[in-house]
Amino acid sequence: MRHVAAIVLAAGEASRLGRSKASLRREPGGPTLFRSLLGLLLDSPFHPVLVVTGARSTVVARQIRKGDGVRIVHNELWQGGMAGSIRLGVRAVPPDSEGALLLGLDQPALSAQHLQALYSMALLPGKTTIASLYGGTWGTPAIFARSKFPELLALTGRDGAKKLLVPSPSMAFVPFPGGERDLDTPADVAAWRRGDSA
Repeated sequence: MRHVAAIVLAAGEASRLGRSKASLRREPGGPTLFRSLLGLLLDSPFHPVLVVTGARSTVVARQIRKGDGVRIVHNELWQGGMAGSIRLGVRAVPPDSEGALLLGLDQPALSAQHLQALYSMALLPGKTTIASLYGGTWGTPAIFARSKFPELLALTGRDGAKKLLVPSPSMAFVPFPGGERDLDTPADVAAWRRGDSA
């Protein structure tokens, strides 16, 4: 897979946090979590970048600049669960893309190095799925070859893509130190801002 799109799943309500994750800043005046992620993606081999919005779409959309070349895909039925956002994102992938990177916006440990490692693994012949390995398990960010798109499109309700990440000879793993940290609650955010380890 040489031409791989990126799908950012940013449609959730973040009900436990009580505010948009996209607008979080680690320090006052610093970049938002969403702009930091977008910067990594726009400098990465993944193209185009598709952002699936939903509950807090305005917060996300106003952070996207004209020159970014980012496409917004709005999920009006975001309350139906993550599967709907995945399906919309996959359907928006251009026909010349050989695969898609799926990721959320609340893994603050994500780095340019990890994105490059995922992409490099996708270049290997015979690999149709590449998952990030962290915290004794695996998950997103993950790359799915186009041959896996029908399985992604068959997801329903609150199903995420992890259920499709079943170890096989065609699957590869890339270690992602700190990938287990996400920002679901105010306590998570406070620990992240303090610099506590995950």
